[in-house]
Amino acid sequence: MRNTYTGILSTLVLVVSFALVGCGTMSYSGNNVSKSSSQSSITNGMSVIKSAFPTGSTSSSVLGIKKWAPAEVRVGQPTDFYIEVSNLTNLKLNNVVVSEGLSNDEKANSGNFKLTSSSPEVSGDADTLIWNLGNLDPKESRTIKFTGVSSGVGPIPCCTEVTYDPTLCLKQNIVDPGLALAIQAPAEAILCDSIPLTFTVSNPGRGSARNVIITSLLPSGLKTLDGKNSVSYNANELPSGEKREFTVNVKAAQPGKYSSQGTATADSGLSTKAQPVSVLVRQPKLALNISGPSTIIIGRNVQYKIAVSNRGDAIAKGVVIESPLPSYMTFVSASDGGSASDGKVIWSVGSIPPNQSKNITVTLKSSKLGSATSSVVASGVCCNDASAVASTELKGVPAVLLEVIDVKDPISVGESTTYIINVTNQGSAKDTNIKITGFLEDNVMFVSASGATRGSLNGVKVEFIPLASLEVGQKASWIIEVKAVKPGDSRFKAIMTTDQLTRPVGESEATNVY
Repeated sequence: MRNTYTGILSTLVLVVSFALVGCGTMSYSGNNVSKSSSQSSITNGMSVIKSAFPTGSTSSSVLGIKKWAPAEVRVGQPTDFYIEVSNLTNLKLNNVVVSEGLSNDEKANSGNFKLTSSSPEVSGDADTLIWNLGNLDPKESRTIKFTGVSSGVGPIPCCTEVTYDPTLCLKQNIVDPGLALAIQAPAEAILCDSIPLTFTVSNPGRGSARNVIITSLLPSGLKTLDGKNSVSYNANELPSGEKREFTVNVKAAQPGKYSSQGTATADSGLSTKAQPVSVLVRQPKLALNISGPSTIIIGRNVQYKIAVSNRGDAIAKGVVIESPLPSYMTFVSASDGGSASDGKVIWSVGSIPPNQSKNITVTLKSSKLGSATSSVVASGVCCNDASAVASTELKGVPAVLLEVIDVKDPISVGESTTYIINVTNQGSAKDTNIKITGFLEDNVMFVSASGATRGSLNGVKVEFIPLASLEVGQKASWIIEVKAVKPGDSRFKAIMTTDQLTRPVGESEATNVY
């Protein structure tokens, strides 16, 4: 046996060559025969011989050889010979060559053997037939068939020799991994929403990228939901053609345009940067206004106009307006589906696009004097709260009723009668500085004066000290007693002035004196 070792680059090649000899008489001779054993038999007129080399066992040998041919053949009759060569290993055998030696010694054979055909093709000369089988893959077998004619009787010595080059190769894989990184984000977002940033790292090269790490420093004003201003992700090993994807949610501190970028690194100095991706963060912004009359007479309805507008750059969604009922006012009606509940009026306005507004109204009724403040608050999804107020002075209308009656009518000369002067505040505001003056004619004579304030005679006039105020619904009375002195139609006249009246009010009562 001949062993040759050749090292080329990083591949180790083991070349082994030895000769295996077999004869037509089914006996073997040659190198390493002592380490092998052969088995021969005659079955159905066929002679068969086989062996495994170099150990004689198929489980530990490299090559298996099997030959068979007819045990006896007539002179001049064509004879078929078969040689099967098997690779018993899991390695490829290179340059497998089979040689068949034919002896033309007349002592061995009285006539010469002549080859007539062969499959596969054969080369060599009359004494040696050579088949170049090339390579034998692991566990592969090849069969050679050749035919010949013998011109004489006796045995035909034919010995087979096989050579081959087994190889043991160590392959070293040359790789060139790569990295590619991409970031995805929505083009637009609302300020209060979380913004998903999706990082995708891939390996477009050949071979695994190891210890792949993705990092991203977030722009100012953008942070993760747990308050960090950077992102880090370990993708570990990334085989060729594969990718990893992860998403992190961030929030913006204020509206604006934010640009995010990232870097992916791996062992052996691999590094790549992603193209920056931008997201425009918008925010709706509510503004509110309310208007109504500055003054109103109590008891009447008052209408307030409310305008809510969106001055931001995003749709204001879920807008709700609330207006508490002011003191001294009760709910009458509201436009656009507004309803009163728990002391306030509520409207569900819905969505308002940027730079648009919506107008609504509410009607209330005043019940008391005073100052009423009507406030309104607007809110929405991801919107600032907006508020506005309007004040209305609730005023009353002064309205006093003057009445004069005589208690006894008619009267005779010498008798007395009493004039009662009643003043009633029938308005919605109090009257102030109420002054009563009575005028007597010459057929009666003043006796006395009494009532809400003190009175005295001044010529033909009875003057009372002014009453400071008279509340709504209240009544004040003054009494003047007179005595008849001369028959006739006597007329008593009362004059009233107040701060709220622009002209005096007079009332007369006739008394018949006989």
